[in-house]
Amino acid sequence: QYTVFVTDANTCTNTAVATLVINPAPIPNIASNSPVCLNDNLNLTASGGTTYSWIGPNGFTSSSQNPSLVASSISVGGIYQVTVTDANSCFATTTINTIVNPLPVPAIISGPNVGCAPLCVNFTVSSTPAAAQAFWTFGNSESVNGPLNTISCYNAQGIYTVNATVVDINGCLGAATWTVEVYPKPVADFNHSPIKPIINIDGEVIFTDASWGANIVSWNWYFMNTAQYTSVEQNPTFMYTEAGNYVVALIVKSDHGCMDTLLRPLVVGEDYGIYVPNAFTPNGDEWNNIFQPKGFGIVKYELFIFDRWGEKVFHTKTFEEGWDGTFQGRGTKICKEDVYTWLITVTDVFGKSHELKGHVTLIR
Repeated sequence: QYTVFVTDANTCTNTAVATLVINPAPIPNIASNSPVCLNDNLNLTASGGTTYSWIGPNGFTSSSQNPSLVASSISVGGIYQVTVTDANSCFATTTINTIVNPLPVPAIISGPNVGCAPLCVNFTVSSTPAAAQAFWTFGNSESVNGPLNTISCYNAQGIYTVNATVVDINGCLGAATWTVEVYPKPVADFNHSPIKPIINIDGEVIFTDASWGANIVSWNWYFMNTAQYTSVEQNPTFMYTEAGNYVVALIVKSDHGCMDTLLRPLVVGEDYGIYVPNAFTPNGDEWNNIFQPKGFGIVKYELFIFDRWGEKVFHTKTFEEGWDGTFQGRGTKICKEDVYTWLITVTDVFGKSHELKGHVTLIR
């Protein structure tokens, strides 16, 4: 209270009392969720009064106690000021600095991203600001969380979209996409006719391409284990001149350069043949001492030799064993000069049995 004493010219006096109230200024409190990422909400909060008046960058104003705005650009960040007024109309002002961080701009690097199935691709992602981690999807039902470098394999043809979402050092998100194109791999295959070729019976072997899986534009055939016997025709023929086990190789290439190789065994069998001499001279010299048929394509063999009276003088089931001109081949009883009858039964490589008869002259 303030008291005033007043005296006039007649020395008369009087007193008046005035009551003066001085209210304390409000104490404003201000806060925000800064720093935020671009396109997130920037939330401002204030307390300490009954009414609020905000001003900020880009002409921002608000009378809300806790305004929120979209950080649509980096310039949304900056200094925001709030004026707090209390019930006594007293006011105070305070400020806060806010930051809006840009989104990272990632880029995916891979090598190579085009190729034949199966294709394994190495991926790397980088960004500005620097990425702290990445979340990958590869378009082939696989995903990886965390690393900035990774690998994924594609086993089927197609065009795959790869996505990498990175989190930068400020916690902001950015995404990049990449494309992987996988070409189909051809599958080499072929047939041949006859299936079991036989020397001197079958002519050329006909090879028929049966490859599939892609648009095939070239064929490379290898019929024997040397580079001399080859063909680039789709359906070639080849004549084998010797019986044996061979491996036929076919290499096919697609219009995208994808390749496949097939190795297939081919058995070229011998035909059947037997040659029986009509005379031999078991006289102990260096020539023609054994009566021994020769042949090929024989899997089972039996030889009988009879004299002119029908007595069996020799018998064997071993094709490499010949008759030396003695009784039963024992070397103790020498058979005389004469004409003898032989009987041969054989089974050839085709399982067919043959019976042959003839005569051989023994000459001393």
